[in-house]
Amino acid sequence: MDVGSERGEVILVGELFIGIDVGTGSARAGLFDALGGLLAVGKHPLDIWSDDLGRVEQSSAQIWQAVCAAVREALTKGQVDARNVAGIGFDATCSLVVVDAQGGLAVSDSTYPERDVIVWMDHRARDQAKRINEGRSSSISRSRC
Repeated sequence: MDVGSERGEVILVGELFIGIDVGTGSARAGLFDALGGLLAVGKHPLDIWSDDLGRVEQSSAQIWQAVCAAVREALTKGQVDARNVAGIGFDATCSLVVVDAQGGLAVSDSTYPERDVIVWMDHRARDQAKRINEGRSSSISRSRC
């Protein structure tokens, strides 16, 4: 079975790829042909919770739902069946997801258990980082870095 591209080429089944990028504000998915041509894009926004204490949090469940929605959107716009995708590439911003065997754990207020991600721009450890950088941390003084 062949699949058409926006550029008019014929693309054989199995020569399509999905690239997923999870940023701070959205999850995006691109559908690409084997030559790297972009065929379709899906994008889904992400919520960010922040406060005056420097805490910035997200939900890993919402991030995963946004990734799935973005991929579905790209496949729909590209009029492609998921079985025609030969590979997936994935990248994401650097954040900390806190989980245990049962799932996500609240990273600050237990009233909001869905907030299980400490986002890269979180500053809750500002005082600890300052103390470490000033060389007053016993753990750093023992290291050979």
